[in-house]
Amino acid sequence: MAHCADISKQTRSDGCLLVAFEPAPTLVLTGSCPTGQFRMDGRLYKEAGDYGDWTGFYDWLRQDSGHIVGVRYSPFQETEFLIEAVKGLAYVVIPEPKRCIEVYFSPGSGSRGVDPSESDDQAFGSNRIFYCNEQSRYLISFDTSRLSESEMQSIRTSKARWETVSMPANGGEAKADARSAGA
Repeated sequence: MAHCADISKQTRSDGCLLVAFEPAPTLVLTGSCPTGQFRMDGRLYKEAGDYGDWTGFYDWLRQDSGHIVGVRYSPFQETEFLIEAVKGLAYVVIPEPKRCIEVYFSPGSGSRGVDPSESDDQAFGSNRIFYCNEQSRYLISFDTSRLSESEMQSIRTSKARWETVSMPANGGEAKADARSAGA
């Protein structure tokens, strides 16, 4: 398969993608997936509930070229509330029978060109759910450590809104290793 792990991924510094459910697709790449709480653009995100770091399965949505255009998240029963919470966003598709969420990283891209045979990772773990009380918005983390450098580049060049995060470190705040488009 085109999305198998390779050695080059072991040295990458962007091992986690944060997907914030805001009016426009909003992404952050960090060195590792956060736990507990963090700040994104000054807004405080805290883990939503005691769901842990395995809240469902996810597949990277790829075109036949291997270019990643989004992520499909299939929540477990206790986290299915997210389907209802994000269903009105223009870059989110909720396919029938309404058991998963497809998030497209570029506005208006929709599911055009997604190759189902290349979009079947069934990955899990490091997908915590966070909530921002100030904005009443959710965010999910996704482990990117198994993606190739070309797959990561396809994410980095998406037309999403890019943010940075600050995470607590040693009792204070330290800037996470965040990447933006074109990094």
